[in-house]
Amino acid sequence: MPYAKKTLDSEVEAEVSASRRELEKRIEEVCNLLDTRAQAAKCAGVSVEQLANYIQGRSKPGFLALKGICEEAGASLDWLSTGEGEMLIKNRHDNILIDDSLLGDAISAVEEHLAVNKLILEPEKKALLILELVMITIEDGEGDKARITGKLARLVRLAT
Repeated sequence: MPYAKKTLDSEVEAEVSASRRELEKRIEEVCNLLDTRAQAAKCAGVSVEQLANYIQGRSKPGFLALKGICEEAGASLDWLSTGEGEMLIKNRHDNILIDDSLLGDAISAVEEHLAVNKLILEPEKKALLILELVMITIEDGEGDKARITGKLARLVRLAT
């Protein structure tokens, strides 16, 4: 019986080791999407040396380090951790033509909501809010004004 246990243990150990090597390769692939290792390390919140340790399997990266690299590179954290699915996250804003009147309506709705509620947003947040409102409207269909206004109110609460 000890021989069978030893064989099983070594098989499990070999599988874990192979899985770690695959993760190390995926970390390197995601890092290669960025301009430099220094940029990847900064996003991970670690030194370039520590990033190299992750890639070479000398230390285990934490979740926040991997999340930071993936966010900056536009890579899927699921793919990084499992190797399954697409490596790159498709931006849902790519290749969408936005009707001028829909964009105008979204801008007006945001401006009106902010004015009525006496709120001020930074220009970047306001632009993202407008874009998100347009995307929700496109995804849900034009919908009625009350529904859009309700969604807008929730988005503004999140943004402020």
